Amino acid sequence: MVPQQKQNEEIQQLKKELMPALMVELRREVLFVGPLPPPEILKEYNECVPSGAERVMAMAEKQASHRQGLETQALKQEHARAMCGLIFAGTISLVVIAGALFLALRGQSRVAAAMVGINFAALTGVFVYGSQIRKKERIEKTALMSGSSVRYQQNKN
Repeated sequence: MVPQQKQNEEIQQLKKELMPALMVELRREVLFVGPLPPPEILKEYNECVPSGAERVMAMAEKQASHRQGLETQALKQEHARAMCGLIFAGTISLVVIAGALFLALRGQSRVAAAMVGINFAALTGVFVYGSQIRKKERIEKTALMSGSSVRYQQNKN
């Protein structure tokens, strides 16, 4: 019986040592997408803090209003920058064309044609580059809004 008693003591000792490692942890995780939690969680806010759900709603409304204001301001600035670019490009083109016309009337038709050609090529290059940049921004913004990690990759043919 002594070996049986020793074995029981060893089992009891192992239980004491292993019991903390055998404890089960119960955890609840809730994941939601968007500015507001689901209604069930809003009810829980009310249970924890008086008017908690109302405060969360007010915070979300304030944040949405702030974000919309920033987006409106960014769009206005982008429009103003685009208009400035058009005005500068138009002015430079008119000066180049006037200079080319002056040179053509003075008998320098090749130089005049080169000036107009370079001006046209520069305007076309800027237009194509700007179109690619806007396309890249739209793709990245769409990916960001959809939660996707898609990145824009330029095709190199």
